[in-house]
Amino acid sequence: MRRLRKYLRWRSRAHGIRVDAHGLALARGDWATEVLWSQVESVILHQGPAVADGRIVCRLLLVPVAGALLDRALVHAPNPVDGRPCRVLLDLAKVKDTPDQIAAALATYGGDRFIDHRLA
Repeated sequence: MRRLRKYLRWRSRAHGIRVDAHGLALARGDWATEVLWSQVESVILHQGPAVADGRIVCRLLLVPVAGALLDRALVHAPNPVDGRPCRVLLDLAKVKDTPDQIAAALATYGGDRFIDHRLA
């Protein structure tokens, strides 16, 4: 009998993210990495203010647990929630699914690790 694996997957031409019970899998061009939930202190869906051309910038940020080894290709960024070091995982403008869809998947699989930090 075939076992079904539940996961959510987003794809665009060069960027993608998979969220499942094991963690996050990310791809950007020829770079890809997996981050296990055991390596994640928190994952933040952050929406910044509108930029000059009117676009809303929404990014997925990662705060790793102390001592977690993560791919160096991730870009360091300031943490908007509590100032701890974090990394930009993905600019959500580069994937086809909405921030609400991504938030639902992260809440399901990330549990207490997920912080929805979008403007009301």
